[in-house]
Amino acid sequence: YQRRVREPNKQNSLMLKSVRVFRPALSGFAAREAAPAGVRFASIHEFKRRIQVVESVEKITSSMKMVAAAKLKIAQQRVEPAVAFNDCNAKVLNNLNIDAAEAAVLEADDAAAGGSGKGKHLVVVITTDRGLCGAVTANAVRRSIEEAGKLPGGGKDVEFCSVGTKGGDSLNGQGQAEKMGFVVAELGAKPPSFTEVAYVADTLLAAKPQSITLVYNHFVNLLSNEMRADTQPSLIDLRAALKWQETEFDDEDCFQSLSEFSFASALWAGIMDNATVEQAVRMTAMDGASSNAGELVKDLTLLFNKTCLLYTSPSPRDMRRSRMPSS
Repeated sequence: YQRRVREPNKQNSLMLKSVRVFRPALSGFAAREAAPAGVRFASIHEFKRRIQVVESVEKITSSMKMVAAAKLKIAQQRVEPAVAFNDCNAKVLNNLNIDAAEAAVLEADDAAAGGSGKGKHLVVVITTDRGLCGAVTANAVRRSIEEAGKLPGGGKDVEFCSVGTKGGDSLNGQGQAEKMGFVVAELGAKPPSFTEVAYVADTLLAAKPQSITLVYNHFVNLLSNEMRADTQPSLIDLRAALKWQETEFDDEDCFQSLSEFSFASALWAGIMDNATVEQAVRMTAMDGASSNAGELVKDLTLLFNKTCLLYTSPSPRDMRRSRMPSS
């Protein structure tokens, strides 16, 4: 802050003098003694502005907490059937007992025909489109990069896909821009239907990837969540599985339908699960922010009252003069 101070010996001369704002660490009486003559501190007005700003932040964060709590209740109602549906579908794909020789033959034939053998390893990371939700996006991106390094080739033949703009921005910032496939934006603005997610799954499977790894946050309870990285079986793995030896199929395309349907259901459950975690973490973060803002308002109000008393209370000399008997 700079104040224009008129010098007593020069009536027509103005000069700028730097005035330091009153700090809480400096006691009021010490600041009063250290103030140069003719200078007033702007601490009272500064405290008023700061208190108003912090009170506004407290109202905003409290409102965001209530909105997140309402969305969390709706998300919990939607995630339970989605996860249960995906768990039942995953049981069908357990214990496939893949025949390595048959898989090698099918992979060679498919590669010669320009099929999935020529595709890349796809890593789908489910993140958010908005911030203020803790480390949901950062944890998912970190785990996706770790899973990409475990794939054959050390992650060189890997392509990332982000469901949510925050994940795409984070991957680009960590030097993965060349491996980015595409970003699905605003899919979580409203609760997505299975049809919308199935369209995204078909778009991803159109590239005929060698393998698919799905990374997302799993909702445990209001205060905890865990990272999951699920690997989806490829079309070649389904065809080479020994689990189907005693099963007769009418059409060979049933494996293609099974692969598409299983990936779509897993993607749908992952998106709903991650959306629930997002609302839970945002509600917890806004609750902490509103509590901190309330405590800061109390501290600033106390300092404001002390500062007001500092400038309005009479000095000891004035008090002694007021006590002297009049002659």
